[in-house]
Amino acid sequence: MTGRIIRKDLARNKIVTLTLFCFILIASLLVSGAVRIVTEMTGAVDALFSQAAAPDFIQMHTGDYDQGAIDRFAEQTSMVTSQQTVEMLNIDNANLAFAGRQPATNSVMENGFVRQNEEFDFLLDLDNQVVRPRDGEIAVPIYYLQRDDLAIGDTLEVVDGQYRKEFRIIAFVRDAQMNPSLISSKRFVVSEADFTELRAHTGSEEYLIEFQLAEGVDVGEFERVYQSAGLPQKDTAITAGLLKLMNALTDGLVAALVILVSLLIITVALLCLRLTLLANMEEDTREIGVMKAIGIKSKDIRDLYLLKYRVMAALACLLGFVFSLPLGKVFTANITLYMGKVEMSPLTIILPVLGTVAVYGIVMMFCRLVLRRFRRISAVEALRAGGSANGKLRVGFWPLYKRPVRWLNLRLGAREVLRSFGSYGLLCFVFILCVFLFIVPINLLTTVQAPNFINYMGMGQSDVQIDLRRTEGVEQRYTEMLKALSSDEDVEHFAPYVTAAYPLVTDGETSTLRNVQIGDFGQYAIDYLDGKAPQTENDIALSQLNAQDLEVAVGDSLTLLVEDCPRTLTVSGIYQDLTNGGRTAKASLPWRAEDVQWYLVYLDLNEGVDRTEKVAEYAEAFAPAKVTHIDSYIAQTFGSTISQLRLVVVLAALLSAAVAVLITALFLRMLTAKEAHELSILTFLGFQPKDLARQYIFRTLLVLVVGVVIGTLAAATLGQNLAGLMFASMGASRIRFVVQPMVVYLICPLILAGVVALTTLASTRTTGRIKIQNLVIE
Repeated sequence: MTGRIIRKDLARNKIVTLTLFCFILIASLLVSGAVRIVTEMTGAVDALFSQAAAPDFIQMHTGDYDQGAIDRFAEQTSMVTSQQTVEMLNIDNANLAFAGRQPATNSVMENGFVRQNEEFDFLLDLDNQVVRPRDGEIAVPIYYLQRDDLAIGDTLEVVDGQYRKEFRIIAFVRDAQMNPSLISSKRFVVSEADFTELRAHTGSEEYLIEFQLAEGVDVGEFERVYQSAGLPQKDTAITAGLLKLMNALTDGLVAALVILVSLLIITVALLCLRLTLLANMEEDTREIGVMKAIGIKSKDIRDLYLLKYRVMAALACLLGFVFSLPLGKVFTANITLYMGKVEMSPLTIILPVLGTVAVYGIVMMFCRLVLRRFRRISAVEALRAGGSANGKLRVGFWPLYKRPVRWLNLRLGAREVLRSFGSYGLLCFVFILCVFLFIVPINLLTTVQAPNFINYMGMGQSDVQIDLRRTEGVEQRYTEMLKALSSDEDVEHFAPYVTAAYPLVTDGETSTLRNVQIGDFGQYAIDYLDGKAPQTENDIALSQLNAQDLEVAVGDSLTLLVEDCPRTLTVSGIYQDLTNGGRTAKASLPWRAEDVQWYLVYLDLNEGVDRTEKVAEYAEAFAPAKVTHIDSYIAQTFGSTISQLRLVVVLAALLSAAVAVLITALFLRMLTAKEAHELSILTFLGFQPKDLARQYIFRTLLVLVVGVVIGTLAAATLGQNLAGLMFASMGASRIRFVVQPMVVYLICPLILAGVVALTTLASTRTTGRIKIQNLVIE
C-alpha cells in the first residue's frame, strides 16, 4: 500500500518531485566536489613535499658568504638534521627564447638555472620522479608549460651577446618551492657540465641556504636562532608552512567558492522542500483528517510522508556523489598538473562520502522539522477545511470599469503581490540568493583582474614597474637607470624605491625585519587598513601579517638597528600585501648598499605613449632589470587563479539561471493550483489566457526586482567580507570589489529577468483552460 501511495504521489507531482530531486542532487554534487578538492589539494601538497624532500627553512642570499660558518652552525644546532646550499644561476628573460619564439622581456618571472640536488629539495618530473638531465637537455618549470604551450622535444635557447646555447626540453618540473604563479621565481634543471658552462658566460649567482629540521622543531624558533647567529640573511627567508600555503592558495580559492555555491544551493533546496511539503499538506488536508479520524497517529502519517523524501534524497545524494567523480576532475586538473595525482586513500573516498551523507542528513532533519505541523492538525478541523480549502474567494472592491484595460493586468498582479507578500517572500529570498551567487564570483574575478588590485600587493598603481635585483654592479646600473629616466621626455613622473633588511630588536633579542621598502610614499600611494604612510624617518608602516606577527598596532613602537645604531620607530599605518608572504614594511630610513635586497621604480608615461613599446625599450636598455606594466604583472602573478575563477563564474551563472528557472516553475505550479478558484472567476469574467499569464509575469518580475536590489546590496557587502576571508591568510583581509556596472547592474538582471519571464510564461500557459464548473461559490 505504501508503495502505491508513493507512486501515486510521484505521478501527481512529477515536476515538483523532479525539481526537488535536481536541487538535492546538485547540492550533493557540489559538496562532495568541494570536499574532494580540499582533500586532494591537501594530500597532493603533502605528497609533493614528501617526495621532493622539501626543506623546512630557506634563506635566499646574494653575494659572498661563509659556508664554513653555516656548516658549524648546522653541526652545533640540534634542531638541524640536514643542510645544503644551492647555487642558482639567474638568467634574464631577454636571454631566453622558447622554440624559436621571441624572448618574453616583459615577464615578471625570475629564471634560476640549477643542478639537481643530491640530499633533499629535489625537482621532480610529471611522474614525480627526480629529474636528471644529460648534457644539452633541460627540465622546464610547469608554469612555462601552461604559459607557452610547450611540449617535450621543444627547445630553449640561451643567448647572451656572442654566447649561444640550445637545450632540448626533456621534462617539466614540479618544484615544491617555486611551483605556483604567485611565486615569481622559477627553477630550470640542467646537467653539471651545462651549469658550469652557463656560469662562465651569463647570469648572476644567487644562493638558497636550506635546512631540514628535526621532527617537532618550531620553524619560527629556528628562524630566530638562525638570525641571532649572524649568518647570511639579507634576502628573503621562507618556511615550509608558507610554501604549502602558497601552493594551496590557487585551488583553495576555487574550493572556497564552490563551498559557498553549494551552501547557497542547499539553502534553496531546503526552502523549496519546505514550500513543497506545506503545499502537499494543504492539498491533502482532507486525507490527513480521514487518517486521523480512523486512528492513525501523527507520527505514522509523518513517516508516510518522510518515506518518499527518504527515497528521493538518498537517490539524489547517491547520484550527486557519482557525478562529482568526473566533474571533480575538472576542478582538480590544476592540482594534478602542478602537484601530481593523489594516490587513492580511505580519506579521499570517506570525506566526500561524508559530505554527501551530511547533505542527506540536513534534508531529512529539515523535513522532520516542517512535518511537526501534523501535531497541530486535528481530525475535525482537517475534515472541515478540506472540503473548501480551495473554494474560498477573497472578495475585495475592484473598480474594474474605471481602469484602462492595458493597466488592469499590472494592477491586479501588483495588488496580489502586495497583499500576499508573505507567500512571495520565499520566491524573493531565492532570487536574492540567485543574484548573490551570480554577482559575487563576477565581482571577485573583475577585482583580481583590475589594475588597482596592485594595491593589495603593497604597490602603488603606475603605468610601468622596473625591478632590479642584486647582481654585480647593480648600484651603478640603478644610478644610470634613474639618470636615463630623468631625461626621458616620455616619462611624466617616476619614483625610485629600495627594499632593504634591518636588524630588529625585540626584548633584547635581535632578528631581521626584511622587505622594508624605502622611498617617498606620497607618490603612488596605497590604501591603509589603519593609520597612514610614513611621514618622517621615525615612522614605519607594516603589512597586516607583519603587524600580527609582531603583535603591534598603530601608535606602537619598534626598535631597528639603522646603520648599527638603535632607532625607535612608531608604527604609522598598517596595510595589505599579498607579496613576499604578506610580510613587508615601508619606511623613510637611511640605507646602505650592502643592506639592499632589490631596487624598484614606479613610473607613469605621458598621454599617448605606447606602454607596450616603452616596456620593450626599457627591457633592452636596462637589462637585466624586469620591466612590466601593471596589467601584465597581475595577469602573470595571478594567471592560474584567474583561469580557475573564470570556470567558477561560468558554473555560478549557469546554476543561478537554473535555480531561478526551477524554483519559479515550482512556485507557480503550486500557486496556480492554490488559486484555481480565483483563476476560474477571472476566466468567467472574460480574462484571456494571455491576460492571466501577464499578471503572473508581472508578479514574478516585481518580486525579482526586489530580489535583484537586495541581492546586489548583499553581494557588495557580505560578498566583500567573504572575499576578505578568502584572502586573509595571504595578507589582504579587506577586499573592495571592482564592479563593472554594465555587467552587474544591467546584463545579470536582464538574464535573470529573461529566464524568469520565459519560465513564468511556460508555467502559466494552461491557466486559461480552467473549467467553469470548477467554480465553487459558498
